[in-house]
Amino acid sequence: MEELVKSREVFGFHIDGKNEIDAELLSNIIRDTAKLTQLAAQKENPEAYLKMNVTAFKDGCFQIDFSAICEVTKDLITGMLPLATLATSVVTVVKGIFEIKKHLNGKKAKSILPIDKANVCIENENGQKITVPRSSQIVINNIQVDNLSGNIVNCIQEHSPNGGFHFEDSSGIIVFTAQDLTAMSKPLPVSEESIYKISRVQAELPIKKADLLGRSTWEFKYGNHRISAKIEDEELVDAVHRGASVAAGDYIFATLEIRVEINEKGLPIDGTEQYTVLEAHGGIKHKKEDPQTIM
Repeated sequence: MEELVKSREVFGFHIDGKNEIDAELLSNIIRDTAKLTQLAAQKENPEAYLKMNVTAFKDGCFQIDFSAICEVTKDLITGMLPLATLATSVVTVVKGIFEIKKHLNGKKAKSILPIDKANVCIENENGQKITVPRSSQIVINNIQVDNLSGNIVNCIQEHSPNGGFHFEDSSGIIVFTAQDLTAMSKPLPVSEESIYKISRVQAELPIKKADLLGRSTWEFKYGNHRISAKIEDEELVDAVHRGASVAAGDYIFATLEIRVEINEKGLPIDGTEQYTVLEAHGGIKHKKEDPQTIM
């Protein structure tokens, strides 16, 4: 007879800065953390079912606590991880993913050597080494995991540009500084054979955040969610750099390219979306009713 075994671990992000946070940023952090933890659980045990709960919001800067609950039938995991510690192992893998992002600073690992069945040693281009769970390597060879972890870091940076965050679980606290987040925000040179679907749409995009000086991504509202998009329309970028006004409620009518990875069944994989504004027709348009403020 099958026996369902359940394990639970609590972890949290303690984010520097104000003790309140933009609702959309909070939603993005929760969504991407849940998906990232789900992928970590699948890496540890493909048969495990993961349920994620947000357990608390705490004052004092801003803290989000999660609980990861893993369920698996006993007869399916004979010889695998100890039943009672599966959730703890999954959270440790997630923590290791962030440690690898910091350690590699957007560069390829110089070497990866196994230490034992559970851990590996990763050496960066400067010869520095860290030990992380073997399953945390998923960030090195999985574009979706690299994107999700980078998205979480970007949201934290937007909330507190000069701050970092603490990752806390039952084993203790790891501190990631603002300088660390700069390294962690860089995509890793992931080598992965993937199939993408590319589509182009005409869309009205309310501007949520514009780069007035450089050439980083802008943020828009697309459908019912917020997206980050590269800008390939040089006229739009040049106009803003020359001082064109961008205010709350402004928008562009654009040709938007959407690139998304698809799985073996031909279905899009959540978290792999990449957006590019190819052309803003007529430049920035004003007086669109929108209560949000450009930041």
